[in-house]
Amino acid sequence: MTDGSQLQPADDKAKTTMYRPGPEGGLEAGAPEVADYRDQLRSRRWDAAPLENPEVEKTDPRIAVGALVLLAAVTFVVIAVGYGVGLWSMPA
Repeated sequence: MTDGSQLQPADDKAKTTMYRPGPEGGLEAGAPEVADYRDQLRSRRWDAAPLENPEVEKTDPRIAVGALVLLAAVTFVVIAVGYGVGLWSMPA
């Protein structure tokens, strides 16, 4: 009978290696996954340029959230004023 210790990996980190068919019919370890997903979008065949857009500047998250809050506030005011003035009304 086994006590289960043979089923545990030698260290705490169990590694999973993906294998693919090799050129001579055997199996070879696959390349490790690339951390940047954009590298997978580039063509390996033509060695395409990196996916970058230098013309776009990143927006500060505080400005983006502020713009959405402002849009929501303006929408609320327009709806509230529209009901108050009588431009439209709730169906009875």
